[in-house]
Amino acid sequence: MLTERVVFRGISAQLADLCTRLGLPARPFAPPIAPSLMLQPSVPRLEYPRRDLPPQVRFIGPLIPPTGGFTPPAWWNDVVTAERPVVLITQGTLATRPEQLLRPALAALADEDVLVVAAGVAPARLGPLPTNGRAAAFVPFTALLPHVAVSLTNGGYGGTVQALSHGVPCVVAGRSEDKAEVAARVAYSGAGLNLSTATPSPARIRAAVRRVLREPAFREQAGELGRELRQHDAPREAADWLETLGGKK
Repeated sequence: MLTERVVFRGISAQLADLCTRLGLPARPFAPPIAPSLMLQPSVPRLEYPRRDLPPQVRFIGPLIPPTGGFTPPAWWNDVVTAERPVVLITQGTLATRPEQLLRPALAALADEDVLVVAAGVAPARLGPLPTNGRAAAFVPFTALLPHVAVSLTNGGYGGTVQALSHGVPCVVAGRSEDKAEVAARVAYSGAGLNLSTATPSPARIRAAVRRVLREPAFREQAGELGRELRQHDAPREAADWLETLGGKK
Protein backbone atom coordinates (compact mmCIF):
# COMPACT_ATOMS: atom_id res chain seq x y z
CA MET A 1 0.00 0.00 0.00
CA LEU A 2 1.06 3.58 -0.67
CA THR A 3 0.64 4.49 3.00
CA GLU A 4 3.04 1.74 4.09
CA ARG A 5 5.61 2.56 1.39
CA VAL A 6 5.56 6.35 1.73
CA VAL A 7 3.94 7.61 4.93
CA PHE A 8 5.37 4.90 7.20
CA ARG A 9 8.59 4.22 5.31
CA GLY A 10 10.84 5.87 7.88
CA ILE A 11 9.26 4.28 10.93
CA SER A 12 9.13 0.89 9.14
CA ALA A 13 12.90 1.10 8.62
CA GLN A 14 13.40 1.86 12.31
CA LEU A 15 11.13 -1.04 13.28
CA ALA A 16 12.98 -3.42 10.96
CA ASP A 17 16.31 -2.37 12.49
CA LEU A 18 14.95 -2.94 16.00
CA CYS A 19 13.59 -6.37 15.03
CA THR A 20 16.98 -7.32 13.61
CA ARG A 21 18.77 -6.28 16.79
CA LEU A 22 16.30 -8.31 18.86
CA GLY A 23 16.56 -11.33 16.62
CA LEU A 24 12.94 -11.06 15.48
CA PRO A 25 11.50 -11.31 11.95
CA ALA A 26 11.38 -7.90 10.31
CA ARG A 27 7.95 -6.49 9.52
CA PRO A 28 6.61 -3.15 8.26
CA PHE A 29 4.92 -0.76 10.66
CA ALA A 30 1.14 -0.57 10.50
CA PRO A 31 -1.24 1.31 12.80
CA PRO A 32 -2.97 -1.06 15.21
CA ILE A 33 -6.56 -1.95 14.30
CA ALA A 34 -8.82 -3.25 17.06
CA PRO A 35 -10.28 -6.57 15.87
CA SER A 36 -13.85 -6.04 17.10
CA LEU A 37 -14.48 -2.30 17.54
CA MET A 38 -12.48 0.82 16.73
CA LEU A 39 -13.90 4.19 17.73
CA GLN A 40 -12.81 7.18 15.67
CA PRO A 41 -13.49 10.61 17.24
CA SER A 42 -14.36 12.23 13.93
CA VAL A 43 -16.87 11.95 11.06
CA PRO A 44 -16.71 10.35 7.60
CA ARG A 45 -16.60 13.78 5.96
CA LEU A 46 -13.07 14.20 7.39
CA GLU A 47 -11.91 10.87 5.96
CA TYR A 48 -10.81 9.93 2.43
CA PRO A 49 -13.07 7.60 0.47
CA ARG A 50 -11.60 4.20 1.29
CA ARG A 51 -12.46 0.72 0.09
CA ASP A 52 -10.24 -0.81 2.78
CA LEU A 53 -11.81 0.88 5.82
CA PRO A 54 -12.33 -1.93 8.36
CA PRO A 55 -16.03 -2.57 9.05
CA GLN A 56 -15.48 -2.32 12.82
CA VAL A 57 -14.55 1.39 12.58
CA ARG A 58 -17.27 3.60 14.05
CA PHE A 59 -17.25 7.39 13.77
CA ILE A 60 -18.48 8.95 17.00
CA GLY A 61 -17.74 12.65 16.54
CA PRO A 62 -15.30 14.85 18.46
CA LEU A 63 -14.22 14.33 22.05
CA ILE A 64 -14.38 17.85 23.49
CA PRO A 65 -12.75 18.40 26.90
CA PRO A 66 -14.82 20.38 29.40
CA THR A 67 -13.90 24.01 29.90
CA GLY A 68 -13.67 23.67 33.70
CA GLY A 69 -12.63 26.63 35.77
CA PHE A 70 -11.31 29.31 33.42
CA THR A 71 -9.77 32.54 34.60
CA PRO A 72 -9.66 34.76 31.52
CA PRO A 73 -6.36 36.54 30.82
CA ALA A 74 -6.23 40.29 31.13
CA TRP A 75 -6.60 40.71 27.36
CA TRP A 76 -9.69 38.47 27.03
CA ASN A 77 -12.04 41.36 26.34
CA ASP A 78 -9.96 42.16 23.23
CA VAL A 79 -11.07 38.79 21.84
CA VAL A 80 -14.71 39.02 22.89
CA THR A 81 -15.17 42.51 21.41
CA ALA A 82 -12.85 42.13 18.40
CA GLU A 83 -14.13 43.76 15.21
CA ARG A 84 -11.25 42.35 13.17
CA PRO A 85 -10.67 38.63 12.50
CA VAL A 86 -9.17 36.63 15.35
CA VAL A 87 -6.44 34.19 14.31
CA LEU A 88 -5.58 31.38 16.71
CA ILE A 89 -2.05 29.92 16.63
CA THR A 90 -1.42 26.69 18.46
CA GLN A 91 1.18 23.93 18.48
CA GLY A 92 -0.70 21.56 20.75
CA THR A 93 0.95 19.78 23.67
CA LEU A 94 3.92 17.89 22.15
CA ALA A 95 5.67 19.85 19.39
CA THR A 96 5.88 23.14 21.27
CA ARG A 97 9.15 24.64 20.01
CA PRO A 98 7.96 28.20 19.30
CA GLU A 99 10.45 28.75 16.48
CA GLN A 100 8.58 26.20 14.35
CA LEU A 101 5.24 27.99 14.00
CA LEU A 102 4.37 30.40 16.80
CA ARG A 103 7.15 32.93 16.31
CA PRO A 104 7.05 32.87 12.47
CA ALA A 105 3.28 33.31 12.59
CA LEU A 106 3.42 36.23 15.00
CA ALA A 107 5.98 37.89 12.74
CA ALA A 108 3.98 37.07 9.61
CA LEU A 109 0.77 38.60 10.92
CA ALA A 110 2.24 41.54 12.85
CA ASP A 111 1.15 44.08 10.24
CA GLU A 112 -2.12 42.40 9.26
CA ASP A 113 -5.52 43.73 10.34
CA VAL A 114 -6.15 40.76 12.63
CA LEU A 115 -5.93 39.93 16.32
CA VAL A 116 -3.52 37.04 16.89
CA VAL A 117 -3.86 34.71 19.89
CA ALA A 118 -0.94 32.36 20.55
CA ALA A 119 -2.13 29.59 22.87
CA GLY A 120 -0.36 26.69 24.55
CA VAL A 121 3.09 28.13 25.26
CA ALA A 122 4.19 30.38 28.10
CA PRO A 123 4.33 33.96 26.78
CA ALA A 124 7.89 34.36 28.07
CA ARG A 125 9.03 31.79 25.48
CA LEU A 126 7.73 33.94 22.64
CA GLY A 127 9.66 37.12 23.33
CA PRO A 128 8.13 40.55 22.68
CA LEU A 129 4.71 40.31 21.06
CA PRO A 130 3.56 42.54 18.20
CA THR A 131 0.88 45.06 19.05
CA ASN A 132 -1.82 42.80 17.61
CA GLY A 133 -0.53 39.71 19.45
CA ARG A 134 -1.83 38.09 22.63
CA ALA A 135 -0.53 34.94 24.33
CA ALA A 136 -1.40 32.55 27.13
CA ALA A 137 -0.05 29.20 28.27
CA PHE A 138 -3.62 27.91 28.37
CA VAL A 139 -6.94 29.06 27.00
CA PRO A 140 -9.78 26.52 26.70
CA PHE A 141 -10.69 26.18 23.05
CA THR A 142 -14.37 25.82 23.91
CA ALA A 143 -14.26 29.43 25.15
CA LEU A 144 -11.94 30.81 22.47
CA LEU A 145 -13.03 29.14 19.22
CA PRO A 146 -16.46 30.81 18.95
CA HIS A 147 -14.54 34.07 18.39
CA VAL A 148 -11.92 32.70 15.95
CA ALA A 149 -11.90 33.24 12.18
CA VAL A 150 -8.89 31.04 11.31
CA SER A 151 -6.98 28.41 13.26
CA LEU A 152 -3.29 28.19 12.39
CA THR A 153 -2.14 24.86 13.78
CA ASN A 154 0.58 22.25 13.51
CA GLY A 155 -2.10 19.61 13.03
CA GLY A 156 -2.67 18.15 16.47
CA TYR A 157 -5.72 15.96 16.02
CA GLY A 158 -7.77 17.07 19.01
CA GLY A 159 -7.28 20.80 18.50
CA THR A 160 -7.90 20.59 14.76
CA VAL A 161 -11.14 18.65 15.17
CA GLN A 162 -12.27 21.07 17.88
CA ALA A 163 -11.68 24.02 15.53
CA LEU A 164 -13.61 22.33 12.74
CA SER A 165 -16.45 21.46 15.12
CA HIS A 166 -16.88 25.22 15.59
CA GLY A 167 -16.83 25.77 11.82
CA VAL A 168 -13.39 27.39 11.95
CA PRO A 169 -11.24 26.81 8.83
CA CYS A 170 -7.66 25.70 9.45
CA VAL A 171 -4.21 26.37 8.06
CA VAL A 172 -2.14 23.33 8.99
CA ALA A 173 1.66 23.21 9.20
CA GLY A 174 2.84 19.91 10.71
CA ARG A 175 4.71 16.76 9.71
CA SER A 176 5.45 14.77 12.89
CA GLU A 177 3.31 12.05 14.51
CA ASP A 178 -0.08 11.97 12.75
CA LYS A 179 0.04 15.62 11.74
CA ALA A 180 0.76 15.09 8.04
CA GLU A 181 -2.36 12.95 7.78
CA VAL A 182 -4.44 15.48 9.70
CA ALA A 183 -3.23 18.26 7.39
CA ALA A 184 -4.03 16.19 4.30
CA ARG A 185 -7.55 15.47 5.52
CA VAL A 186 -8.23 19.14 6.25
CA ALA A 187 -7.17 20.07 2.74
CA TYR A 188 -9.15 17.18 1.22
CA SER A 189 -12.29 18.31 3.04
CA GLY A 190 -11.93 21.83 1.65
CA ALA A 191 -12.01 23.27 5.17
CA GLY A 192 -8.49 24.67 5.09
CA LEU A 193 -4.99 24.56 3.66
CA ASN A 194 -2.08 22.15 4.09
CA LEU A 195 1.29 23.92 4.10
CA SER A 196 3.09 20.53 3.88
CA THR A 197 5.82 21.56 6.30
CA ALA A 198 6.34 21.95 10.03
CA THR A 199 8.42 25.11 9.58
CA PRO A 200 6.62 27.44 7.16
CA SER A 201 8.11 30.81 6.34
CA PRO A 202 6.35 33.97 7.48
CA ALA A 203 5.55 34.75 3.84
CA ARG A 204 3.76 31.41 3.35
CA ILE A 205 1.86 31.80 6.62
CA ARG A 206 0.74 35.31 5.70
CA ALA A 207 -0.41 34.24 2.23
CA ALA A 208 -2.30 31.23 3.58
CA VAL A 209 -4.12 33.18 6.30
CA ARG A 210 -5.01 35.93 3.83
CA ARG A 211 -6.39 33.36 1.39
CA VAL A 212 -8.54 31.59 3.99
CA LEU A 213 -9.91 34.92 5.23
CA ARG A 214 -10.56 36.14 1.68
CA GLU A 215 -12.15 33.04 0.10
CA PRO A 216 -15.51 32.16 1.67
CA ALA A 217 -15.40 28.55 0.42
CA PHE A 218 -13.07 27.57 3.27
CA ARG A 219 -15.45 28.83 5.96
CA GLU A 220 -18.42 27.33 4.13
CA GLN A 221 -16.78 23.89 4.03
CA ALA A 222 -15.66 24.21 7.64
CA GLY A 223 -19.22 25.16 8.57
CA GLU A 224 -20.64 22.07 6.85
CA LEU A 225 -18.07 19.90 8.58
CA GLY A 226 -18.81 21.57 11.92
CA ARG A 227 -22.51 20.86 11.60
CA GLU A 228 -21.79 17.19 10.96
CA LEU A 229 -19.39 16.99 13.90
CA ARG A 230 -21.86 18.66 16.26
CA GLN A 231 -24.55 16.10 15.46
CA HIS A 232 -22.61 13.58 17.54
CA ASP A 233 -22.31 13.02 21.27
CA ALA A 234 -19.01 11.16 21.43
CA PRO A 235 -19.08 9.98 25.08
CA ARG A 236 -22.63 8.64 24.77
CA GLU A 237 -21.98 7.00 21.40
CA ALA A 238 -18.76 5.42 22.64
CA ALA A 239 -20.59 4.01 25.67
CA ASP A 240 -23.35 2.65 23.43
CA TRP A 241 -20.88 0.89 21.13
CA LEU A 242 -18.96 -0.56 24.07
CA GLU A 243 -22.16 -1.87 25.60
CA THR A 244 -23.11 -3.40 22.25
CA LEU A 245 -19.70 -5.04 22.06
CA GLY A 246 -20.16 -6.41 25.58
CA GLY A 247 -23.51 -7.92 24.68
CA LYS A 248 -25.51 -5.64 26.97
CA LYS A 249 -27.78 -4.41 24.17
